[in-house]
Amino acid sequence: MTTTETNALALLLQPLASIAGSNSLSNQTMLPTGWDLVTVFPAPGNSPKPFPVVQGFLAQGQAPGGDAMIAVLALGINWTNYQLNYSIGKKSVSTQVQLSQKTTMGGTLIPVQGTVDESTINSYLAKRADIWNALQQLSSLPLYICGMSLGAPIAQLAALDLRPGNTGPGGQDAPRIQPPGFYFSAGNFVNKSFADAYNNASTGIVNQFTFAVNKPGLIIDFFPTAPFDDEYAKPLGSPQSIPAKIPAFDEPWWERGNIFYQQSLGGSPDELPSQPGNISNPPAGYDQTLAYTLATLCNAAYQSAQHPSSVLQGIGNYTLVNTVNSNGSPFAFIFTNNFDAIVLAFRGSITCDEFDSFVASSYNAAVPFDTNASAHMRQGPYNLYYASSSGAPNTATFAQAIKTALTPLLTGGKKLYITGHCLGGAMANLAAADYVMTAGSGITPTAIYTFGATMLADLTFSDDINAVLAAKTYQVVRQKDKIANAVTLLGFFPLQNQLTLTGQMELEELTYHSLTGYITLLNPSSTVSGVTDGEQQSSLY
Repeated sequence: MTTTETNALALLLQPLASIAGSNSLSNQTMLPTGWDLVTVFPAPGNSPKPFPVVQGFLAQGQAPGGDAMIAVLALGINWTNYQLNYSIGKKSVSTQVQLSQKTTMGGTLIPVQGTVDESTINSYLAKRADIWNALQQLSSLPLYICGMSLGAPIAQLAALDLRPGNTGPGGQDAPRIQPPGFYFSAGNFVNKSFADAYNNASTGIVNQFTFAVNKPGLIIDFFPTAPFDDEYAKPLGSPQSIPAKIPAFDEPWWERGNIFYQQSLGGSPDELPSQPGNISNPPAGYDQTLAYTLATLCNAAYQSAQHPSSVLQGIGNYTLVNTVNSNGSPFAFIFTNNFDAIVLAFRGSITCDEFDSFVASSYNAAVPFDTNASAHMRQGPYNLYYASSSGAPNTATFAQAIKTALTPLLTGGKKLYITGHCLGGAMANLAAADYVMTAGSGITPTAIYTFGATMLADLTFSDDINAVLAAKTYQVVRQKDKIANAVTLLGFFPLQNQLTLTGQMELEELTYHSLTGYITLLNPSSTVSGVTDGEQQSSLY
């Protein structure tokens, strides 16, 4: 397969791969022009199960550059379902199993020592029969496989399963020709032994292409970069770079999203009718200009973490004066302005490893500073907040290091604003609660603004936080955000005050969670609620 053919197919298949991970996948799902659904296997509701539920569809349409018809198997896991059902936390050697212990689908190709993330293989095996049954409707069309983000590892397992000579769970024959695979923003989930066999040019799975938006010396989509470890996290497929410039807002949910990938591949996403952003009947004290300013500082936090040598964009008269690490990675950023404000901004997860470890890990942990013994919080934010700042044992925790950095700045009546997006919003709420509920902390927040904050607290802890902070918190959540309130069925609760941000950009990534969307719709001077292709290019590099 030539480079030209590969790139043309990537542009054709990437929109299908992203649709396979959408929350509303059904037999009414609209595909791009020229594509017809053959069959759909959606996730049966977003209720808690032992592991994330695979969904997807089989479609047929024209191959690029001609009249030939092809079939595409697009596989995904939607982000809401993943958060409800992935409770393991950080992937590691201990979360892996030998593939041969779970299934015979690897045959003799994958050696006995080849291991795979147990949650991922369990998810695939639960949908395996549906996938093989769907392919019986394929007739003689050539088959391609695709997946994006959470769905990419599932699609990579399907390519292994559907290799020529293998048989399905009902004795079905695999396609006679290896289905080429196209994967976008794919996390790593197998060990080196597994990856070496899968990627072997002479005996492995051929024509498998794994795309990421990057170029030499510049990573833009960090989601696939971690975990990366010989023992449990090696990439599958032939790596393919998608050169691009850093977008106007350097934040991960846009950079791993369907719109940015499609544009970077040379496509033109369909535009939606834009609608101005609005928050109806905001509570007393809410300030939209301040909300917009703090959202841009959240973006600066992401930018500083992802591209620390770049010039921070859109921060006005604010200056970054300190960065605080959790386990050696920068997560908290302290800004000051020329007047009377201190801003503590937390970033959210950037890599797949961080998303698993701190967002999708939904076990409970006791709250050290809440005297109510029945108060609990999510394990992921707990692990992040109370980790060693440096990563070394017997050193200050992230929580302690933030307090140490803040205290000398809070003089002369300066105001403290705490903010964050996604996981960063949860951390902002946690830190504010800590400062107010811990006697003698010496830190009093002026206001807390969060954007698409993930849920942090059970009912008891949320009640306790609301009792002391409700008058000064503003939890801004977009109407269609698929991430912020995903885990209500697990017994977690939103904090006051939940402010619904309406409006729509011309181009929307499928989760409606990107900070790009929040900034654009909160901008009080904006007249166009959209991010066009031309506006995606930044002058950072």
